[in-house]
Amino acid sequence: MLKKDFPIFENNPWLVYLDSAATLQKPKCVIDGVATYMQKDYANIHRGRYSLSERSEHIYWQARRKTAELLWGQDDEIIFTASSTDSVNKLIKSLMFTWLLSHWDTVLLTKLEHHANIVPWQIVAKEYWIILDFVELDAEQKIDMKDLQQKLHDKVKVFSCTMVSNVTGGVSDMKAIKDILDQASSSPLRFVDASQSVPHMPVDVHALWADALYFTGHKLWAITGIGVLRWKNEFLKSLEPARWGGGMVEEVRMDWYSLQWVPDKFEPWTPNLVGAVSLLYAIQYIESLWNGSIEKWFEKIHSIEKPLMEYCMEKFAELEKDGILLVWPKHIDQKIWVFAFQLPPWKNATQLWQYMAKHDMCIRCGAQCAHIFHAWLADMTAWKSCIQHTCRISLWWYNDIQDIVKFFAILEKFLYN
Repeated sequence: MLKKDFPIFENNPWLVYLDSAATLQKPKCVIDGVATYMQKDYANIHRGRYSLSERSEHIYWQARRKTAELLWGQDDEIIFTASSTDSVNKLIKSLMFTWLLSHWDTVLLTKLEHHANIVPWQIVAKEYWIILDFVELDAEQKIDMKDLQQKLHDKVKVFSCTMVSNVTGGVSDMKAIKDILDQASSSPLRFVDASQSVPHMPVDVHALWADALYFTGHKLWAITGIGVLRWKNEFLKSLEPARWGGGMVEEVRMDWYSLQWVPDKFEPWTPNLVGAVSLLYAIQYIESLWNGSIEKWFEKIHSIEKPLMEYCMEKFAELEKDGILLVWPKHIDQKIWVFAFQLPPWKNATQLWQYMAKHDMCIRCGAQCAHIFHAWLADMTAWKSCIQHTCRISLWWYNDIQDIVKFFAILEKFLYN
């Protein structure tokens, strides 16, 4: 039982937390590790030659190294950012400054994307006359491979997609996507949003065919304000940085400057040292659970995940007669433990949200930062009369069967009252 590792539950023993897709609760070792660093080792890095600064820099590089190990990468492929959203913005600006995108080029996204992988592209499309296109979804709300194949014309310079939907929990078929992209005449750059996948499954930029992928640390037990952008090394070396400042330069004169090598040239400011340290302790917590084997960690996740998912699927199936519509996929081997559902037309999601909150139940209701997906969902024949939002529960391994039983008991009371 891992709930004991998370002080939030000791301090709120009545709490049922089912909003882990939004952010994970923090284990005690991360909280204590950050406090210890702030009390014993905190100082600015890169420029100090005193022992405190050197210790701080060593810990910062430990964080980079551990993150690289988690993603089967190298230290210099890891760029620390503020979040997934910040990573996308940096990535786009670097493409523009390097002239890898120009007028009338096409960027291809999917209708599953989080707003973080849509709005920044919309802004650059407007500013630089880039054409934005979206791959359709199939009947099970997954990327339509035939439509992807048809839309990969010669002007497509970027394809960017999520590995796991933050709404449905559905896992994209990355191998099928790779096979289609490999045959594309335009050879587009390939980017992956791994925000929901990194905590749940192996993520390797090389195996995933990605030129770059990104995730946010607070979905992996770190504190907010730290993100990771991992690039293929050969791609990274070809890019100009998106932001400029003192931390990235080697030397500056009045009429010229020279840059540091990667990854420092992409981190121009004093980095988020505390955030990086929190990510280090989060990964070390994972190591303590997987006993040094990433495969064992994911095996442990799945051993906890499977029975809870099976129970949830059974309960949602029982509630279909009462008008509850579970968003696909409905097969546990195609998703992580995130469940989005719609209420019957005579019930209101905001009322459910408030009802759950009164019972100390943390869930999410709304468009889940995925308006385009919800608009597509509402246009489907079976959903035309439904409001464009869903309710979502998202589990993690500090949840147990008692949490799920309580959730469904409260949901049934809400439906029948």
